[in-house]
Amino acid sequence: MTWLQSMAFLADCAADMGRDDAAALLYEKFSPYVGRFMFVGSLDEGAVARPLGRLATLLGRFDDAERHLLDALEMHERIPAPYWTARTRLDLAELFVTRQGATDSEAAHDLLQEVERSAESYG
Repeated sequence: MTWLQSMAFLADCAADMGRDDAAALLYEKFSPYVGRFMFVGSLDEGAVARPLGRLATLLGRFDDAERHLLDALEMHERIPAPYWTARTRLDLAELFVTRQGATDSEAAHDLLQEVERSAESYG
């Protein structure tokens, strides 16, 4: 019942710690669930695509990371899930900073401003 949630936590830990060895294994095991939204009882944990995007960022698979994170963002906005929307925007900004393209820097800045507005709006 908590497998998806546990995988998401492990994915975030691997991404936060820069553990690309764990990221590769987690990505392989977690990716078949990419189109799902995680629930444990009444607690939601967001789209599976978000932690997959973080893993792909760590692995240097930037096209996959962007696709996953944009899919997660669309899902979070559609529901709406403001916390997960903001969290996904932070993850996208992290991808753009990691990828370091000329337009990525501006996009990361814009995403961070959106997150700041959201945080002010929701307290």
